[in-house]
Amino acid sequence: MQSYKVRDTQIASYLIALGFENYSLEKEGNRACFIFKLLDENSPLNVFETRINDYYANNVKIEPKKLFNAYREVKSRIAVLFNKSKYA
Repeated sequence: MQSYKVRDTQIASYLIALGFENYSLEKEGNRACFIFKLLDENSPLNVFETRINDYYANNVKIEPKKLFNAYREVKSRIAVLFNKSKYA
């Protein structure tokens, strides 16, 4: 299965808000790394790079609520990963 690593929480949140929800989270030293996986083997891996380029070019349209919910999810999962959540 093809995968794409992301260490930036804002980019990870953006990708999740776009619908890339098949991911895992791993520690890399004192940082979190999101590993997004493509469900369809026929999808090009550069779909991630295209979306990220759109993000940096400010060429995106996304519902703010989706983005903020994804960001909260990312921060919560990182807190659990590093045992910094009161719910862990």
